[in-house]
Amino acid sequence: MEGVITQSFKRNLYILQIIGLYPTPEYKSLHRIFCYSIYSVAMLPQFVLTLVKIFKDGRDQNSFISTALVVLAVKYLYFLVKCDDLKATIDYFDEKFVRGWNVKQILITDMCIARSRNLCNVFFVGVVLGLCGWVAALGFQNYCSNLPLGVWFPYSCEAQPGLYACIYSICIIAVLYSGFACAAVDTLASGLLYLAVGQLQILKDSLENLDKNIEHEKTKSSNSESVYNYIVNCILHYNDILEFTDKYKNCFSGVVFTQFLESVMAIGLCCLDIIKEKEINASFLISLNYLFLLLFQVYFYCYFGTLLAEENNTVPNAIYMSKWYDYSKECQKLLIILMERSKRPLILNVGKIVELSLVTFTTILKRSYSIICVFRTS
Repeated sequence: MEGVITQSFKRNLYILQIIGLYPTPEYKSLHRIFCYSIYSVAMLPQFVLTLVKIFKDGRDQNSFISTALVVLAVKYLYFLVKCDDLKATIDYFDEKFVRGWNVKQILITDMCIARSRNLCNVFFVGVVLGLCGWVAALGFQNYCSNLPLGVWFPYSCEAQPGLYACIYSICIIAVLYSGFACAAVDTLASGLLYLAVGQLQILKDSLENLDKNIEHEKTKSSNSESVYNYIVNCILHYNDILEFTDKYKNCFSGVVFTQFLESVMAIGLCCLDIIKEKEINASFLISLNYLFLLLFQVYFYCYFGTLLAEENNTVPNAIYMSKWYDYSKECQKLLIILMERSKRPLILNVGKIVELSLVTFTTILKRSYSIICVFRTS
């Protein structure tokens, strides 16, 4: 039977393997060469040409895409460096966590898997539609006047048609690589948070229904000893969740922080381009679709981060709702220790300065609005 990760993110892992962002244990040394080669071909030329264009000529109508790709190049480079940590985080989840011990807990896991898969499907559809619209819009451009992105080109296309075709191809490769990498990485990162939320819900159910869960277990131990062992297992489960969040921060902290920086700039520039459009055309629809994707991916990072913190805060409530007053002193002491530990907020900080919460989402929107105001008055 497939593990929870495979059921939730099978498409994500497949795409990450193709573009070299997910390590293959059988060919680890060759994978390093492969992933850095793919990244160098797909992102570095566009990164350099875009920076030259920005410093020489400033922004143009495609500036929000060009700016986003520059930041995303940094994001994926960080992810390449941390790809081994990604595998360790995923392997830890499949090794340490189970689907549940009763029907309710299994349903919780199945719901998390289904919603994580739906999140991936919706985002992938949005990315594919955006890429198709962007490619279709290229047909309306004048071949000899515009490159598909705002990158620097030293000659006219008539003077150097071969070089122009090469740079044109580089732009298309960069967008395709970034689009599918973004869809795979961001839905995987936010979906892992939601699976961790499901594990906290399972833990709370175990604590709240200690007696019922113990009755279903076939044991020769006394009732007091069974309760004690079950509470110990709950504590170990909680420690596994905390260790998983530590691994998550180590793996995705820089990735999510870079995404937030990109979103602040790209949302502002994208909204500015939408405002300047006087009619509904291909450029307007591309900008609108890209804006929705940006808001979508940032919102779910922040939402699942808030949900994780709130589920952790309600662990003491689940303990209180159990029949703790019927347990032995040793069991009560264990529950008190668990309650005190759960009082420490489970807040995920990215970049060590920004927390994953809905407050951060509103802050991103405010900063994006500031960028709109600055460019409109300049």
